[in-house]
This record gives sequence, structure tokens and C-alpha cells, in this order.
Amino acid sequence: MKLVVGLGNPGKKFELTRHNIGFLVIDYLSDEMKIPLNKKEFNALVGKRNFKNQMIILAKPDTYMNQSGVAVEGLFKYYRPDLKDIIIIHDDMDIELGRLKIKVGGGSAGHKGIASIISELGSPDFTRVKVGIGRPPNGVDGADFVLSIFSNEEFSLVKEIVPLASKAVLTIINQGIERAMTQFN
Repeated sequence: MKLVVGLGNPGKKFELTRHNIGFLVIDYLSDEMKIPLNKKEFNALVGKRNFKNQMIILAKPDTYMNQSGVAVEGLFKYYRPDLKDIIIIHDDMDIELGRLKIKVGGGSAGHKGIASIISELGSPDFTRVKVGIGRPPNGVDGADFVLSIFSNEEFSLVKEIVPLASKAVLTIINQGIERAMTQFN
């Protein structure tokens, strides 16, 4: 079983913000894997399906980013995947827009959604697919930056990185974390 969670903020006004890139990847995976997100469970929109002989659960928390751990913990306690089988997809300001990095464990690096998940699970030992959104321009606060909408030019890179992040998740699921890290980092 794999629990794949994309982080973001619920609501139309946050839909295309940098912080919601995890939601964009989950929506893409939902289409690719034919797993509709059609149930509300544990503060999340959830879809599940047996995919290539293993249960895949896709989820988008309907909590705000800073409370993402509430949804992840509820799903974790109910479905009981191994920590290593939890894949969290999230934005990362320390990675250039259009790039991604796969990592297992570690701290939150200041990402409040990841900090919430670590706190609720009591462990940092889950997989992360970190999707780069780049650094804010000089004089722009980080919190304001992550809640801003991508420019048209930036969105062309988003259209490339979302399918790539989806492919990275599928590689983790089908071929393992080591293969995915070698191929995508």
C-alpha cells in the first residue's frame, strides 16, 4: 500500500498558488492512474484503487497547509501503511522552479506543512517529493511568495514539472525509492 498526499490549501483562491503544487501533482496522478478523488475521509479528499497489484491511496488534505498533519495522521492511523510508504508531495523554495528532489526523512526545512506532518506522525521517516518553486524576489516575504500565483512564464515550467513529479511518484511506486532518486534527483 502507498499513501500519496499532495499538500496545498483548500479553496478556489489558492488553486494556482505556489503552495498548491502538491495538489496539482495529485490531480495529475488522479487522471493518469484513473483514481478519482471522490471521498471525504479524515479531513482529506481521497481516492483509492488497486493499481498494479497494490493499493494506492491519493489524498489532498482539506485543512490549511499548516494543519496538513491532521489529515495525514488520520489516514495513517486508518490505513496503516508503513512510514516508508507515505509519499508527501510539496513545494520547496530552496529548489529552482522546474526541478524536483526526492528525499526520505529529515527535518521540515521551515515548511510548515511538513512540520505539521512530522509532529502528528511523531516521525520524519516518510518520503518527500519536493517540487521546486524557487526563492522569492528581494523584498518579498516568503509567506506572501508561496501564496502568490505563478506568472504566465512560470506556469509554462509548472506544466512541465507537474507531469515529471507525477512520473517520479510512479517510479517510487513501481521501481522503488532508490531508482526514483537516481533518475530524478
